Amino acid sequence: MSYCINPECPSRQNADDAMVCQTCGTDLVLQGRERIARPLVPHDPRRPSALYETMDGQKVLKVLKWQEEKYVELFEREALTLQDLEHPRILKGYGLFKFITAQNEELLCFFMDKVPGQNLAQWIQENKRPSERFVLRCLRQILDILGYLHGEGFLHRDIKPDNVMITPDRDFFLIDFGSVQDIYKARTRIISDGYTAPEQVNQRSTPKSDLYALGRTVLHLATGFHPTLLERDKKSNKLFWYKKTRRFSRASRIFIDKLLAEYPSDRPNSAFIALNEITPSKLIWKWANSPIGLSFTTLTIIFGLAAMILQNAFLNDEYIKKVYSEAQSELVKSDYDKAKESLRSIIFINQLRFREESKHYNDLGIVYYKERDFVRAEENFRKSIDIKSDLISVAISHYHMARIYEETGDFEDAALEYSKAFVMIEKDSIYYFVIVNRYARLLILYEKDFNEALKISKDAFFALKNSEFSDSNIDIALINKNIGWALLEKRDIESAISYLLTATEARPDDATAYCLLAQTINVEGFQFQDLTWWKECASQENVDGLPETQIWQQQANRYLSR
Repeated sequence: MSYCINPECPSRQNADDAMVCQTCGTDLVLQGRERIARPLVPHDPRRPSALYETMDGQKVLKVLKWQEEKYVELFEREALTLQDLEHPRILKGYGLFKFITAQNEELLCFFMDKVPGQNLAQWIQENKRPSERFVLRCLRQILDILGYLHGEGFLHRDIKPDNVMITPDRDFFLIDFGSVQDIYKARTRIISDGYTAPEQVNQRSTPKSDLYALGRTVLHLATGFHPTLLERDKKSNKLFWYKKTRRFSRASRIFIDKLLAEYPSDRPNSAFIALNEITPSKLIWKWANSPIGLSFTTLTIIFGLAAMILQNAFLNDEYIKKVYSEAQSELVKSDYDKAKESLRSIIFINQLRFREESKHYNDLGIVYYKERDFVRAEENFRKSIDIKSDLISVAISHYHMARIYEETGDFEDAALEYSKAFVMIEKDSIYYFVIVNRYARLLILYEKDFNEALKISKDAFFALKNSEFSDSNIDIALINKNIGWALLEKRDIESAISYLLTATEARPDDATAYCLLAQTINVEGFQFQDLTWWKECASQENVDGLPETQIWQQQANRYLSR
């Protein structure tokens, strides 16, 4: 369908190959190449502009409907600003142009890139309160955008959930630059109730006004309540919001409160300073607070190494290979302190050589993960993912990120990270079966996507038969268990029992498959009197420490005690 952008046209849908609107005669091909498929938001006569999606789904067209001078000025400024800005989370604009309708009405327009997803206001309506990690991710990414925007001399002036986009990959974009203005000329009043800083209401916008609006936006995200609906302390005027969120750390609460400060002098001095408060510094002289967690002793060693490096003592790859081999050996032996020292040394040397590798950060993240230091573990996994020097390490980093999220109860993000690891890992990798089994389990248990769990588990089933790991009883048991579990949920009981029995044969000392078999007893048409599976469920060990198995074992004990 080709869509007519003439706001006065009474019937705007046309055939795909039509050149002009069959109702009003307006051209349907813009700038000689682009066709419009549909409006992105319903028509609203109260809004000065309209948004449309192009036929190929790659761009958005913004059209100014109102021709008053103040709206024209704001629209032109937005188009020119987006054309000049270069940031990965600001949609690229492609220049202002004029379009003439068949009735000779002049419309101001510009194209910009389109990203998949929804705005944060929609996300808040459709989802439960997010985790602290999710909120901090939003904060970091928008602060990074603001640091760039303010550095270019602009204020956004209208940050709110409607103007933040979130993609399926949990990346955040700042959108709608219709209120953008030069830092030194921001005197016009732009107000969004509940989000606008007090000084901006009084026509005195500064970069700190954007920080306040961001604080109010993440407050809405964290609590699910519009800021105007939250109670205030009568004396301090601070908002009561802590108990409306999932459990947040004290440091995060203090930081968000600083953004929400009524007086600009009490807020962080800049977006970059704020970002530094919630992101470990990457500067060498602040490494003591970085994700690699260097102590004073380690810093002394490292700066000594730096001096030797500058004298070309360790510039050869053989030294790196030797230390890395030692680090892996120390990791296998669970000598985590030595493993960390070795990996830190390698990372420091490679930073000086501008040759960082994902695998070193990934392995350091694994060390912290094993020590249950999830904060530093996650920072190192993210660094591994950002570097992308080899896909196996990146996939393993995504896998361990998923494990962290799963263990902290953030199952939605865990499923996302498992899915990223799954699409990256090769089937001949030993990690392939580990990733598939964890991902399938989450798809069944929390996502309720039994078909996808069944599909990836059956793919793994056939891949295992033809791999060097074909005699791995653990993989055989887990794959068959997940296939049986998915079939059980789909009520294909006979097939489920067959796979689950195979799982018990491969791993007879694990309770999980027995617990699933026991659940077939009371399914209609399968009335078994034999309590063997319930007994095995209750008596065998929960080898993998799975919470669902623990629940099933409690059910088995209650069932057997009747």
